[in-house]
Amino acid sequence: MENLIEVVFNGRGGQGVVTSAEIFARAAAYEGKNVQSVPHFGAERRGAPVVAYARISDGKIWLREPVSSPDVVVVLDQSVMNESKIVHDLKTGGIVVINSSKSPTEFKSMFGTESKIYAVDASEIATKILGRSIVSTVILGALSKATGLITLDSLRHAIRHGLPNANIDLNMRAVEMAASSVTPEAVPFPSYPSTFEAGKQKE
Repeated sequence: MENLIEVVFNGRGGQGVVTSAEIFARAAAYEGKNVQSVPHFGAERRGAPVVAYARISDGKIWLREPVSSPDVVVVLDQSVMNESKIVHDLKTGGIVVINSSKSPTEFKSMFGTESKIYAVDASEIATKILGRSIVSTVILGALSKATGLITLDSLRHAIRHGLPNANIDLNMRAVEMAASSVTPEAVPFPSYPSTFEAGKQKE
């Protein structure tokens, strides 16, 4: 499989972990990638740890098993790091995006010195702009900036189609704020130029 990237989303039931993985995959599909999005524990149960997987690739994706060694880990609720094994088996040089008000350096010992860690207070951003701490879309702004795997333009269309009842303008304000809150670092993944042109497709 060419340029296969595997992403694990971690959080708690009710936070939109599965939705976040699905929107990420949809955004990548708008950029011409083959995608896969799978909830690991089935339906979300409020408050319980929830894991969802997403894969994107230039080629066909034949894998169906859970992701065991992710390139990227996304944490919607930092408290799950005390209950889950999400820090294990992250690929060397992998990226971690955490919803936290803490500095990324405070998590360095958990993930290893070669990992690239990004922290963004997605909860505060969501509360400020959306009026409630729903971070499923907001964290994707940070993920976009940290990895370069999806563009904000594709993310806008993915949110619009994945959450048709959501206020797209408010969501994108929050997404863009999250993206601007991430400190840029070198991106270790292939550059994926967008093949999705909003003006050439009907929404």
